[in-house]
Amino acid sequence: MFEPVVIKCVKAGAVLKLFNPEWDTRKKTLESFVVTLESKEFSATRRVYANMSEHFVTFFEKMANDWKGWEGEKTAESLEHDFQLSANCDSLGHVSLKVILRQTSVPNGWRLEAALMLEAGQLDSVADQVHRFWTYPGK
Repeated sequence: MFEPVVIKCVKAGAVLKLFNPEWDTRKKTLESFVVTLESKEFSATRRVYANMSEHFVTFFEKMANDWKGWEGEKTAESLEHDFQLSANCDSLGHVSLKVILRQTSVPNGWRLEAALMLEAGQLDSVADQVHRFWTYPGK
């Protein structure tokens, strides 16, 4: 059983969860996973296909390594553009993680966008969670 990735906003109570991974046992790669973005005011869930999604691990590792702040925006998104992340950080270690979930299977499908405020101290833990989540069982 895999532990979900849980990323909590330090201000607004919003939570991003990655859970229920499905694996291609022949290739030993992540095939899909479920994403939920929720707070008291909203909730959306989407199964995301993980083809060529290893860059999400790199995205969080780079944020953890650059915890003192970075210039510009770091981004990662799924191949089908239904799960997108972008992050900015100031010199005080405040990270704004923008999350977009959208229904791409129909024209003009639903879309939910939220910004989660993170502290630099969360980044190592989140990067570790994401790395474990993308690691095939038994590796």
